[in-house]
Amino acid sequence: MDETLQEKIERAIGVTGMTYKDLAKELGVSFHNFYKWKGSSNPRDHKEYQRVMNSLDVILQKPSPGKMFEKTAGKPLTETNQSKQSVQPLLVCIFLSGGDKPQAYVNEKAVPGSVVKLNEKPALIAYRNDLPIIGEVDGLINVTDESMAPKFRYGSWIAIKKLTYAGIINPGYYYYIIDKNYKGLLRKVRSLMENDTLVLHAEDEENYPTISRSINDILAVFSVEAVITKV
Repeated sequence: MDETLQEKIERAIGVTGMTYKDLAKELGVSFHNFYKWKGSSNPRDHKEYQRVMNSLDVILQKPSPGKMFEKTAGKPLTETNQSKQSVQPLLVCIFLSGGDKPQAYVNEKAVPGSVVKLNEKPALIAYRNDLPIIGEVDGLINVTDESMAPKFRYGSWIAIKKLTYAGIINPGYYYYIIDKNYKGLLRKVRSLMENDTLVLHAEDEENYPTISRSINDILAVFSVEAVITKV
């Protein structure tokens, strides 16, 4: 039996981790109409209905991060001269200070989400982004706890992009923050106080209490551009 529009929408949300608003934008439709479609109704115009269905099929055919990693992880970079030329490193390093762009990282044993020193500069290790639908991001890292569930569940992936200036932060948005102890925190910023201190809170405040970090104690701030849920 063919999938309904509503079933395809829910599956696309689950596979990509996008919000309904993000998916509506990706499909090129108004959020007002899209919100009605996700419930029970369909577009009145048959051509519009078919276009949306076809666009959802394209989105659902994109490889998930799990499949992407399976295809590349088992091929050593040093296997042959040919493989050296054809296989790109799976990981990237994102320098936490300065304006250096992310670079390929050849040590495949490194753990994404960890911070290493390269040429005396701290850098975050992440998976490279091979998903065009996400757009331009610096890399992908794994969510390692349930502090931000249900939006960011353990085992899902977040696509991050380093902010040029850590002070440009919008209260109520999600960020990945790395402090001077190389501690990475996925949190929602509640406010930016007058003394340049960020108030960070988790969704599960009972087990993960609200904390604060001075801007001066933060090495880097990354915006969270997308979440890819575990399937």
